[in-house]
Amino acid sequence: MLHFTVAICTAKRPTMLAAALQRISNLAVPHGGTLSVVIVENDLELRSRDIVDQIQKTTPVPLKYFHEPRIDIPHARNRSLVEAP
Repeated sequence: MLHFTVAICTAKRPTMLAAALQRISNLAVPHGGTLSVVIVENDLELRSRDIVDQIQKTTPVPLKYFHEPRIDIPHARNRSLVEAP
């Protein structure tokens, strides 16, 4: 079975994240495949947690949210790789 993971690193852009998650929810996955999304918030505050929780209620795509308080894109990218299934 094929599994596709979309990893999103975000910081201080909850509206843009919401738009991206809505679009990802509409992706077509090849027959027999599955899709999940790993979201890593690279910020000192949890700005997007509520948005991820709300979108999870309306999409069949599993969303996994993680907080990475060490600011810098390499930390966020590495965290997304660690957390991806």
